Formats: sequence, structure tokens, C-alpha cells
Amino acid sequence: MGVAQEIHGAAEVAEFSRQARGAKPALLEGTAAAVWMVGGQLRVYSFTISGEKIVAIDLIADPARVHKLALVIPSD
Repeated sequence: MGVAQEIHGAAEVAEFSRQARGAKPALLEGTAAAVWMVGGQLRVYSFTISGEKIVAIDLIADPARVHKLALVIPSD
């Protein structure tokens, strides 16, 4: 997708996350996630939480993998 395999730090994550404008909250296997569309393809941010902090965010963009996810996307 044209980005580094990993990025670290709030500023770098915030800059990358601008691509997810219009993201909606979702549940991925019962945990917090966010979804949005890019060029007609669904993208998913999966959050790993420890205590009260997000300690990791995984971007899932592969259509075959996204299709297999247990996602719940609330309707507006």
C-alpha cells in the first residue's frame, strides 16, 4: 500500500490515519475496530488495547482476508 511495514509514535500514526477519513466504528471478533472504503474496497483497522491505551493498530486491506473477518458494522 505504499507505507512502511510498521510505524511508531502518535504523530506518525496520526499522519497515516488521515487516509481513513470517513471511517466508521465496527467490531472485529467482538473488539474495537474501524472500517472505511478506498476505491470500492473495504479497509479495516484492528485495535489491540492494553489497559486503557491502544498499543497497536493493524491495517487489514487484503480483500480475501477482509472477506473472512467476523465484522459487525452498525448501520447509521
